[in-house]
Amino acid sequence: EFFYFVDIKKNFAILKPKTAFLFTTGKDVPKNGVKEYSWQGSKKLVILNEEGVILGLGLINPKSNGKFIKNITDIGEFIRRHK
Repeated sequence: EFFYFVDIKKNFAILKPKTAFLFTTGKDVPKNGVKEYSWQGSKKLVILNEEGVILGLGLINPKSNGKFIKNITDIGEFIRRHK
């Protein structure tokens, strides 16, 4: 399991549609782009869209509104890397 080091039930963020798209292009997530999140313990979050599809991993920065979640890796990275 790729996400064995993150408890998905405790550490996740659900993104709004536009923000979800931007996340898959490598962008970081502003706080106003997050629909719902749960953060307990690890700063690593599993990032999902509203349909529950896993988009990648992020690192939460609770003190920032601009870069609230830093993009660690996302599903679009494979495409961007293999041009």
